[in-house]
Amino acid sequence: MVRYQRLRWIIAAPLCALFTTCGVLDVFETPGPGAVTFQYAGQTDLRTGDRAAFAVTVQVDGVELAAPRLLVEVVDSAAVALTPTGDSLVAKKPGQADLYIRLEQSLLIGEYPDTTVRLHVTGGGGQPP
Repeated sequence: MVRYQRLRWIIAAPLCALFTTCGVLDVFETPGPGAVTFQYAGQTDLRTGDRAAFAVTVQVDGVELAAPRLLVEVVDSAAVALTPTGDSLVAKKPGQADLYIRLEQSLLIGEYPDTTVRLHVTGGGGQPP
């Protein structure tokens, strides 16, 4: 009985070494995060009272996502605000604000990538709606 246990270890040890050095175990690992790029299409320089639509496209490993789930927030809402639909900016008063954009599809890429767009508001124009 002891002889068979020793024989199993003698066979198992080289096989384990073979699997780990040949990369066979890499097949069972989850894929790492893909290369994510954001493309912001909209105004970054606004005048008080302006309302500006914007769009964001997202690519993962060079392939554009058809309908990415995005979280979009304005960090300083005193200068700029999002409309209730979240697809336009409203310039409220002179200053700067950051538009924070985060991709919410973590199962696709393994993490929550994000980007920030700096917005500038100058005086003039009318009162914001």
